[in-house]
Amino acid sequence: MTILILYTAIVLLSTTWIVGLVSKQLLITRLRALDPAMWNRLGRPRIFPEWLLGSVAFMKFIWRRQYESLGDTDIARFGRQLRIMAASHAIVAFLVLVYFISTLSTTGKQ
Repeated sequence: MTILILYTAIVLLSTTWIVGLVSKQLLITRLRALDPAMWNRLGRPRIFPEWLLGSVAFMKFIWRRQYESLGDTDIARFGRQLRIMAASHAIVAFLVLVYFISTLSTTGKQ
């Protein structure tokens, strides 16, 4: 059962990470073309080597939903997808951590 949960968690984490990176790349590409000044203010975000959300300025742009003010439906869609994937990734990672800590503490008592 533990192996099944581990594999499921790996698939979920990988999926959310990949979809998040694709959303981030699409958002960055569209933002750079549509509003180069905003792209510069955000520190010229790129997909690598940054983490899923990237720089602090870019994270604020995403979490404060500032992409909605640009009036572009594609940027808004990619921004929403990125927020959902980042939150999903964090939740799954937290649940996996809690599960394995509880498993380790239960195993140690036997």
